[in-house]
Amino acid sequence: MPSQTVRSHTAEIAVRTMSGWPMLCFNLLLLLGAPLAIVMTARSDATSGGVSLIPVYALLMLVAMLLLFGYFTLQPNEARVLILFGAYKGTVRNNGFHWANPFYARHRGYVPGKSGRDGAALERGAR
Repeated sequence: MPSQTVRSHTAEIAVRTMSGWPMLCFNLLLLLGAPLAIVMTARSDATSGGVSLIPVYALLMLVAMLLLFGYFTLQPNEARVLILFGAYKGTVRNNGFHWANPFYARHRGYVPGKSGRDGAALERGAR
């Protein structure tokens, strides 16, 4: 019986994501600064009657909350597949704390043959 070869329809793209720590600091500044700016603007607008920037600061707060969904961590020998609205964008393989586009659907992946569990799972599935 001829052996069948497995063909990959999509080539793997290695993606480097941003470290999560600088983004976390930026996100915290937005989350803490926006309410403070809203309160300061409300106080000054009450006395001056000028143009209010409160909607802008409220929008910044919403953006900061949206950015919270971009964080993820990877352990050694783990991978994360990044999919943007159904299209494959790449795979992250570096361990650590990362931040990526919050609209990516992040799914855990594995490297076949890198750990003993994967080979055992493949054998069980073949039986």
